[in-house]
Amino acid sequence: MYADMHLLKKIVLFCLALGLLQRLCQSQTDGFSRLKVDADLPYEVGWEAVEIPDQPFTYFGCGAQTFAFVSEDGQYVLKFYRHHRTRHPLAFLAPWIPRLQQTVAKRQAKREKDFASYRIAYEKLRQETGLLGIHLGKTDQIHKKVKIYDKLGIEHTIDLDNMTFLLQKKAAPFYATLEEWIDGGYEDKAKQAVHELIALLQTRAQKGIFDKDPDLRTNFGFLDGHPIQFDIGRFKNEPERIDDDELLRITNSLRQWLNEKAPHLVDYLEVELND
Repeated sequence: MYADMHLLKKIVLFCLALGLLQRLCQSQTDGFSRLKVDADLPYEVGWEAVEIPDQPFTYFGCGAQTFAFVSEDGQYVLKFYRHHRTRHPLAFLAPWIPRLQQTVAKRQAKREKDFASYRIAYEKLRQETGLLGIHLGKTDQIHKKVKIYDKLGIEHTIDLDNMTFLLQKKAAPFYATLEEWIDGGYEDKAKQAVHELIALLQTRAQKGIFDKDPDLRTNFGFLDGHPIQFDIGRFKNEPERIDDDELLRITNSLRQWLNEKAPHLVDYLEVELND
């Protein structure tokens, strides 16, 4: 009996140690691993050729859909799709287990929804998103490998023909940049930024494109002084949709921020919204 209890304690301690080790690895790597971004998709055609910068990329951060790496010169961001979130290790059993089949289908549908959003951005909003290229399936056309360094500084060599990725110009953070202009006395620049942001959102709506996650803090930034939406994972084509309140909802956080940082610009924002 004592031996059994002693063994049980060892097993429990081992499981706890394993769990702590897993959490430590997760925090140290931000969850990135090659297995999570390796694509298991069929070969496809239609990749729009774009010059991939001939330089290494270093880990930058992760979102719900991608792991992002920034180029050595700080000008580009390479985003690899997080395939592990849309596949299931037991998918091969799905034909015999209805509930599992539903789960697998749901994850595949999510991937298709994400990919549809990327295509919308590439076909209709390239300038507004800083998007240079998308690669959503395996090809034999790029013939290029890049070096990336993960959060721990470990080097990986990536064959781009076998990966699902997005290539974008790197944008500066939205609010931090706007605050820098306001604090520096560049009020005209701040006003122009507000004007161009409203124009960007109006252009998107006129094209019948809407966004489920229009957060200025996390999804928008400035590229060469002009606002862009760098998060392109929640676009939908809805040409018949009419939403007169969308501009107000998206810019509500900007209004609150301006109230704290530059109250005199709130009136300017209201004028732009009602113009």
